[in-house]
Amino acid sequence: MPLRGSEPAAAVADRESGMLLVGAANVYPTEIEAARTGHPEVLDACVAGIPHADPGQVPHAIAYVRAAVTDEELRHHLAARLPA
Repeated sequence: MPLRGSEPAAAVADRESGMLLVGAANVYPTEIEAARTGHPEVLDACVAGIPHADPGQVPHAIAYVRAAVTDEELRHHLAARLPA
């Protein structure tokens, strides 16, 4: 549930569902968030499902990171901790 105040920033208060349907697979955003925040340079993470015509939903992650981490580092970190 997105919230919007008088400032241009937005915040997420809760999810509609604790599971995303990606093709025939059930994907749990909390598992992706836990894998992301397991990296020492990631301070916080949030995952939401974005509607998609083919697989139903695709996970979209937003992470608050230190400047020292690269996208490639995060991809490698996640690949080692999440199923393909």
